[in-house]
Amino acid sequence: MKKIVFSMLFAYAFICIIGSINVFANETVQLNSISNKLPGDDVTITGTTNREVTVKVIRPNHTVLYVDVLKDKAFQYTFKLPSDSMLGEYTVIVGDNAITVKRTFIVQNYTPSYPSSDDTTTPPTTPTTTPPSPTKVKK
Repeated sequence: MKKIVFSMLFAYAFICIIGSINVFANETVQLNSISNKLPGDDVTITGTTNREVTVKVIRPNHTVLYVDVLKDKAFQYTFKLPSDSMLGEYTVIVGDNAITVKRTFIVQNYTPSYPSSDDTTTPPTTPTTTPPSPTKVKK
């Protein structure tokens, strides 16, 4: 009798596990990467989903900058950062209670420029001068 009860419980548990895998197999949320920004830049959030999702943007001080509900399977949403945006790492969260995806981007106050490898110009040089020799003071 114990073997029958155990077998039935095992079969029930197996069916529940397989059933739950199939339920979540088709539910996806994908969020594309976001490049670093300057204050006042446009931020475009893109991705795909097969469900209604919430998008939330969190500032570096952990306060909410933006929140909205997206219903399209292939979503693209653009918003403008304030010109006085806080500098630092922003977090974008897209999803619902079951599935969430996070991406980050940096808001910085400048974009460093580096010379390319084919840059043939040379930086100007500062003329060098020889400092004057120290003089001895008589006492």
